[in-house]
Amino acid sequence: MWGGMECVGDAGAEALAAALRDAHCKLHTLHIGGNRISVAGAEALAAALRDAHCKLHTLDIAWNGISDAGEEALAAAFRDAHCKLHTLDIGVNDVGDAGEETLRGSLIL
Repeated sequence: MWGGMECVGDAGAEALAAALRDAHCKLHTLHIGGNRISVAGAEALAAALRDAHCKLHTLDIAWNGISDAGEEALAAAFRDAHCKLHTLDIGVNDVGDAGEETLRGSLIL
């Protein structure tokens, strides 16, 4: 629990990532900010974003514990041709200048 509330955490992020891989998944927007998701959860979500079945357009994972390694996994997903993500909110995470630069370099403007 965080602030008296249940959190998704890495296990929940991994379960969500598995659901996103399902060919029948129609989810377009996922807001899971402030849920104590760290590198493991970010890596699981990034892997789902690379999957051909994932049709997620908006991902809000702000206010979590995603570090440079998690940001690098997300950046790799954005470089993949199958990634359909259009909007990402990753603000207020444990990401340094190197992680931000890696992510910025992966985005197609």
